[in-house]
Amino acid sequence: MSEANNSNLDLAVSIAKETSIFKVITDYNSFLSKQLQSGVKSPMTIKKYKSFLNHLSRFLKNNYDQLTLGELNETILLNYFSTCSGRKSITLSSTTQNNYVAIINAMMKYALHYDLSPKDYTFKFPRKIESQLPRYLQDHQIQSVLSNALQQTHGYRYQAIILFLLHTGCRLSEVSNIQINDFNVEDNRILIRNGLGHVYRYIPMSLEVKEVILDYLQLTGVSEWNPNLEGFLFSQDYGTNRQKQIAPRSIQHMCKTIFDKAGYTNLTVNSFRHTFAVRCLKAGMPIYHLSQIMGHSNILTTCNYVQLIPRDSNHIGGM
Repeated sequence: MSEANNSNLDLAVSIAKETSIFKVITDYNSFLSKQLQSGVKSPMTIKKYKSFLNHLSRFLKNNYDQLTLGELNETILLNYFSTCSGRKSITLSSTTQNNYVAIINAMMKYALHYDLSPKDYTFKFPRKIESQLPRYLQDHQIQSVLSNALQQTHGYRYQAIILFLLHTGCRLSEVSNIQINDFNVEDNRILIRNGLGHVYRYIPMSLEVKEVILDYLQLTGVSEWNPNLEGFLFSQDYGTNRQKQIAPRSIQHMCKTIFDKAGYTNLTVNSFRHTFAVRCLKAGMPIYHLSQIMGHSNILTTCNYVQLIPRDSNHIGGM
């Protein structure tokens, strides 16, 4: 390599080392906003990314106010983790730390792609080794969760939401956005709006879901379903004028309360989605069909559930 080329490389590395980490965070936040607008990532994912990055930025400004991109390392990140607390302990779980590391690495790849960095710095931030297999509910846990749901205020509503989650595999945001007329009892299918990437899809309606939701609608003032009904299926309103949806955050909080009361602190709302996938595979559903129902853009995501089957000797009934 010529002396001139060496000089150019040294200059590029020097520039990267002098690039403020705060500029990179600011630029990446703007990039995330564009991803939200284009539907590349879900609103909840973008919110988590930005919340972490903004919190990290405040920590860095208080402790490393002249920090450059090249100077950010695992030691600094671990110092940041030591100032955070988890929901159930004074320290962050390995899963949460891995999620934060994944965001850092995504930002580093962004910096590389947009010439804010001369090299890929993701090697600096290794993930903790842990099982990444999805957590799902066993039969006895399902019964316990449903029983605890009924004991809550508006328990009939939350039991209906949980059964819907268990028997459709929908994402939390998708359940919150479902309209009454999306739940088509004539065609026995459900229109899922605002899926990941803003792609709509139809999923089959099981007999159990149909009966549960029709009962729920009667309890909330809709005596008879018809395709002209508008408004949210899961609503705070009573009757046919259903303008106030049950927000994803409310469902999330409700499920956490129920899980905590039942003693299942390692489960989340997504555990219902995982349970649906495992039960479908055990019932013999083709993985490609399951992938379409769940709205996975990559079938490899669906394949993760296959790993759970041989690990569990207890049969779970089909859907």
